[in-house]
Amino acid sequence: MANKYRPNAYPAKNTEEIQAITLLEYLLDAHRVKSEIKRHDKLPNIDGYFELTGSNQYPEGRLEVQVKKLHVKNSSEPKFQISLQFISYCRDVAGLPVLLIVVDVENNCAYWEHISKKYAAEVLSKAKGQTRTIHFDKNKKITRSENNY
Repeated sequence: MANKYRPNAYPAKNTEEIQAITLLEYLLDAHRVKSEIKRHDKLPNIDGYFELTGSNQYPEGRLEVQVKKLHVKNSSEPKFQISLQFISYCRDVAGLPVLLIVVDVENNCAYWEHISKKYAAEVLSKAKGQTRTIHFDKNKKITRSENNY
């Protein structure tokens, strides 16, 4: 008799989330950025933190981060559709600067955007629907060979 009960499965986007976070942590300069990004989390709004350090390894600042995998179709012009609830979190709740990071797994790079309280307020004041497309500046790029981010 076959067992009709099965354990819960991982969420559909679990594998791509792990790939994105793993690549991002590989791309970061570990001497300057200490990452604390949760995998398999169910917490809303952010995935974790970056602690920025100086050459002496003393902490100099902290950022909240939300990490997403960039869709292959958006690789040439990086953009991501994000929920307005996340934007609201950035405006109303976040006590630290928040970075939205999209990871281009196919091209081994990532793009980042600072979602400031002012930017979030502007987005929400013009909001229609439940999401907003964020276009990423190609100059705000994280690669293994360049660490001027």
